Amino acid sequence: MFSRLFGKNKLKTILIIEDDDSLLKLYKAKFKKEGFKVLTANNGLKGLELSYKERPDMIFLDILFPGEMSGIEILKILKKHKATKNIPVFLLSNISENETMNQCFSLGARGYFIKAFHTIENITASIKQFL
Repeated sequence: MFSRLFGKNKLKTILIIEDDDSLLKLYKAKFKKEGFKVLTANNGLKGLELSYKERPDMIFLDILFPGEMSGIEILKILKKHKATKNIPVFLLSNISENETMNQCFSLGARGYFIKAFHTIENITASIKQFL
């Protein structure tokens, strides 16, 4: 009985992998306010660890990380790993080149948000529609 009740109302979990702390805090606050459980990672390796451990319902992933693997490399790893290959991944970036966007979609990304063109409200509405 309890599992049915709590399972129905289970909070959807979003993992945000973003190296810009101010954006990370902004997204986290907004998504929490909208009723999501939010996990955050400020680098790719931590994001991968959290994704394997927590298996979120959705991942938001930046593309550029200074001094480490790119978001595209992280996406490749996520889509090859048994535990994470079916988790929807959405890219958050200021890179607006068609080649980069097409590469992300060909690797299995479900969406691509250009930070400069999408408000937090647009992104939140898209999340709700998707989930």
